[in-house]
Amino acid sequence: MNLAELNPPPTEQICQQFNELRSDIVLHYELRSALSTCDYELQSLRHQYEALAPGKTLTIPPALLPKTEPEVKADIIDVVGSPSMPSVNH
Repeated sequence: MNLAELNPPPTEQICQQFNELRSDIVLHYELRSALSTCDYELQSLRHQYEALAPGKTLTIPPALLPKTEPEVKADIIDVVGSPSMPSVNH
């Protein structure tokens, strides 16, 4: 693999696709964070309910619980550039 394959020329199409990919990645992490926050709040409310109503259990409908997915370990994608890669001046 040569350097040109690792660092393609910054054509308008490549820049647009890169920016779209970067936006999709940011959105993914924002949505994942929002889901984690909602799950935390839901569990917190369940614990508060059970503390206020001893002996009662609040059952959370499965539709409101986050889907459990197998954790996927992916390679780190450097969307900014790393010191080992030469930068391209526009």
